[in-house]
Amino acid sequence: MRVLLSALGSSGDVEPFIALAQGLSAAGHEPLLATGQIFAERAASLGIPFRGLGPDGDEVKAEMQAQFARILARKRPIEHLVMVTNTLAEMQLPEVPVLTELVRACDIVVY
Repeated sequence: MRVLLSALGSSGDVEPFIALAQGLSAAGHEPLLATGQIFAERAASLGIPFRGLGPDGDEVKAEMQAQFARILARKRPIEHLVMVTNTLAEMQLPEVPVLTELVRACDIVVY
């Protein structure tokens, strides 16, 4: 079975997908990890097929730090939630065409 594993975020978001990819490979399946470029070396070191998504890690980190400073400047928690949700959606939107292409080649998607 061909399995697309896609997660955008930090190590805490992506490491479970890496572990899942390892388990799938051990069970004879064909995982493909699609996530930020900063995880390319980690995936390669474990023999996990990889497709990079989004801008490089330094660019993402700098933008996220600036955005979270703006978020924390707000006083209402509901504004924090709205801003975080919007930020994550904006980051992922450009990846939709790439993910659409990858989905077509897979039997199942874990997102």
